[in-house]
Amino acid sequence: MKSSSKGFTLIELLVVIAVIGILAAVVLASLNSARAKARDARRIADFNQMRIALNAYYADTGSYPAASRWAIDGNAGWTTFQSNLSPYISRLPVDPVNIGVGPWSNGSYQYAYSSNGTVYDLIAQLEVTTSQMCSTKNWKYHQGESPTPPEGSWCGPYSAKMYADH
Repeated sequence: MKSSSKGFTLIELLVVIAVIGILAAVVLASLNSARAKARDARRIADFNQMRIALNAYYADTGSYPAASRWAIDGNAGWTTFQSNLSPYISRLPVDPVNIGVGPWSNGSYQYAYSSNGTVYDLIAQLEVTTSQMCSTKNWKYHQGESPTPPEGSWCGPYSAKMYADH
């Protein structure tokens, strides 16, 4: 009598499951990287929108909206910043991750704005190493109230993945 088994052996099933597991791990790893790159692209696009609104505000008033302290998305200063720019941008964007107390340390993702009226600093932290980050652009921040405030570097004590617009 001939046995005609029509099925898979246990070993064949385990091999297939292992291959599917490996493929799933590779896909998830590349998907996470793609998501981080997409969030960084959104941050840069958000800054472009805010820059346009800031330049329109400057063209109308002759100065940038003043912020005596850092306005961080989600705090009262950000609300005031939004009010100042409301004729130029319907709603200020917030960081796609939006965690932390400002973008000045690794793993802390928020937008921050500061200005003395003559210059402004708009900063965020990127997640992926790109040519737009601090270590290649050497982004500067401005200190003080003088017409040409001294500059300091966001690189070094701050995140090397800092992104700035000013």
